[in-house]
Amino acid sequence: MGMQDKFNEAKDKVSDSAGDMKDKAEDLYNKAKESPMGDKMDEYADKAKDMAQDALGKIKGDKGA
Repeated sequence: MGMQDKFNEAKDKVSDSAGDMKDKAEDLYNKAKESPMGDKMDEYADKAKDMAQDALGKIKGDKGA
């Protein structure tokens, strides 16, 4: 087995693993959305995103601009 074959095999394994993790994450997300707190999840995610953007703006010196 040549180096190219080994590289392609490793790349395929990583791609498969990433796909599996994505599927599991989507499954967990969907289960969480169906839970009693699921309707609040998007609200909390939006708030966290806004807070992170504000913090990055302050670090960069934009101060909300």
